[in-house]
Amino acid sequence: MRKVVILGGSFDPIHSGHLEIAKKTKEFLNADEVWFLVAKNPRWKSDFTDAKIRLDMINLAIQDIPNMKICTIELEDLSSSVTYTIDTARTLKNTYPDYKFYFIIGSDQLEKLHLWKDVDELSSIFQFVLVTRPDININYENIKKYKVIESNVLGPNISSTNIRLGVQKDSLDSVYKYIKVNGLYLEMQLRLALSKNRYEHSLNVAKLASEIALKNNLDPKKAYIAGLLHDCAKELSSSETISMMKKYYPNELNHSSKVFHQFLAPIIARERYGIEDDEIHLAMKYHATSSSEITDLGKIIYSADKIEPSRGYPSDDLIALCYKNYLFGYFKILEGNIKYLYDCDNLKTIDVLSDNAKEKAIQDKKMAVLKLIINSIKSFNGNNITLIDARIERSSKSFIVICEGITEQQCEEISRGIKNDLAYVEYEVKSIENKDDSKWLIVDANDVTIHIVNQDIRGTNEIEKMYSDMPLLDEKKLI
Repeated sequence: MRKVVILGGSFDPIHSGHLEIAKKTKEFLNADEVWFLVAKNPRWKSDFTDAKIRLDMINLAIQDIPNMKICTIELEDLSSSVTYTIDTARTLKNTYPDYKFYFIIGSDQLEKLHLWKDVDELSSIFQFVLVTRPDININYENIKKYKVIESNVLGPNISSTNIRLGVQKDSLDSVYKYIKVNGLYLEMQLRLALSKNRYEHSLNVAKLASEIALKNNLDPKKAYIAGLLHDCAKELSSSETISMMKKYYPNELNHSSKVFHQFLAPIIARERYGIEDDEIHLAMKYHATSSSEITDLGKIIYSADKIEPSRGYPSDDLIALCYKNYLFGYFKILEGNIKYLYDCDNLKTIDVLSDNAKEKAIQDKKMAVLKLIINSIKSFNGNNITLIDARIERSSKSFIVICEGITEQQCEEISRGIKNDLAYVEYEVKSIENKDDSKWLIVDANDVTIHIVNQDIRGTNEIEKMYSDMPLLDEKKLI
């Protein structure tokens, strides 16, 4: 008869203590295997991590340990939201009639064992095995009544709760890295570290940033973590803030103290919360002021920080724009935020970083418009695209685009497509001029002029010669 030890729990997360109990109990009983029985909806917990994530962590923990497996019977049971141990025991008995099952319990479970559902039947299917600590009182009445085996295995001084709270760091490196990469348990830790309002704001920023990233094909997980931690340094004491700024960013002390927390957020994220991802660090670094060096993920965090719903002013339109195109949303939010501060004569809070960011954003917006126009032309099968750099002093435009359509109808479709695509991101087309019965259309999109030409006249009207003194742009370098 095959002897199997069952260690049940939510494993949220699994830790070295679980493995130690499993190994030692297996040795004590001379058993063949240990099965980790993963609880689906633990009745004693109201908030627990998704089952797939818990399974991932268990797999990481036991992948190199022989004769240890995961039992997912409770997770696979779709009959009810709550699964009792007796239900699992009956299923195992019917599925593995020739197996002998040993079920590990702790002293707290032993204390209330007589209250378990159908415990008499349960004790006939499972052989209970007690794992306890030296300083714990033992209910010997239940040991005798349910024939519980007292093992020589002692429970370790580590708990999943303390790991979730950040109080303890476990020795399972693979699980620890998984937790940090995926930002697990950060909400619980930040709830304890931040004031209620600050925590709720951070949670709202995280959720909004994740949604914006997802809709724009950027990493929603990193956006969520960066959004959640962006203000993690905001409630440091003044003395601690100054001390850390002198240590890590002495060259940034010339900025307003109101923005010091953005520089320190990556430091706190790494040192206190174990987040090592440089992309997440950079996304938080300029969330208050923006900067000419701000990353794409940083633009999302900056935007989400300014427009998350609990800020208390109407932001639905800006949120919708960010969903459509995070760059155009960021441009509008940055411009509006700086204008607001100027209008309020709150010049002290307008950092040089914000001014630099605005200048960079102006140039980036022109390039974003150009890329959108190119994509729009291609989506309507326009071809032979020529890009001209008009960013010279005598030109009122930044870029000239020349493309071809096969027919007059296609040329008109391209022009309408460009207008509609730009309108989608709230960018206005000034005019569309028909030069030759729709064989030559000129679209004035403010910083960009687009010539849409029927291929039959492309070589005869010599449009390129109009701009012969301006350099060409390589489309591949824009992508």
